[in-house]
Amino acid sequence: MAARGGPPSAETVGASDRSRGLNVDTSRGYHEPMADARAQLNVQLIDGPLTPPRPAPAAGGGVCTFEGVTRPEIHPTHGPLEGLDYEAYRPMALRMMQELASEAAGRWPCHSITVHHSTGSVPVGARSVFIGVDCDHRADAFAACRWLIDTLKERIPIWKRERWRDGSTWVEGEPVVAGTP
Repeated sequence: MAARGGPPSAETVGASDRSRGLNVDTSRGYHEPMADARAQLNVQLIDGPLTPPRPAPAAGGGVCTFEGVTRPEIHPTHGPLEGLDYEAYRPMALRMMQELASEAAGRWPCHSITVHHSTGSVPVGARSVFIGVDCDHRADAFAACRWLIDTLKERIPIWKRERWRDGSTWVEGEPVVAGTP
């Protein structure tokens, strides 16, 4: 049995044409997407390791965050990892990160979205990416956060070089195919 007494009845799911189109159950308190998403987006490229931002007071009941941390690894030829070096074409990366956050705000009913990514050197154990999403409900917060980090890694022009004790290697991404989203 689902929380709050079982699944919603057919009459209560999608009370409006807009919520039906978004597959939103308005009987459980889901709300329309952010009306003014741009004012509630925090998108930044930051030089060096990230310090996770202090969370603002939550407007919703579900806040989900993701922090990407440089993990220790050992390369068979180059030895232990010392850090990661990130490079980006800043104007394009920032514009695309803003578009990504706006797209997420249109897909999920979020109150705020934070997307921060490092450029420059990030040592082992330090943070290089932070995603934060505030929604009314945890399911939306989890879904938006997961989509943001996965899509950021697929779309945003940020390049990563692994710096080992005895050399460096570039991390290869997925090839870009013309005409794919």
